[in-house]
Amino acid sequence: MLSDERLDLRHDHEWEEIAEHVQVHKYFVNQEIKWTITWDDAVFSWYENVFTPMMDAITAWEIKNAFPQKTRGQLYLAVATHWHFLKERDSRVTIEAAARDFAGSYGTGLARWFSRFLQPAMD
Repeated sequence: MLSDERLDLRHDHEWEEIAEHVQVHKYFVNQEIKWTITWDDAVFSWYENVFTPMMDAITAWEIKNAFPQKTRGQLYLAVATHWHFLKERDSRVTIEAAARDFAGSYGTGLARWFSRFLQPAMD
């Protein structure tokens, strides 16, 4: 499930950051249920409920093309961090809005400008 082909991470610290995301997800899931889920269950839940929806937003052509040098996993980590900081200002920010804001703010080329066009103004 979390293979090199899916994430294409190049550095150990990136894998460590992914593991931290799974650990935080596991913590929040365990707060909502009466039993403790295993690491494997947490990875599966994170992949299905966090990573996949986020990648659906990130793989829009204007997002991924704004960062041709980044792998899928690197783009996930960057957008997840950006989303975290945006949610501190406005908890209603969607992953789609965060991905477009990230591409419009930090991306390159025509995709950056297209992301800016698609992004509603953020307060």
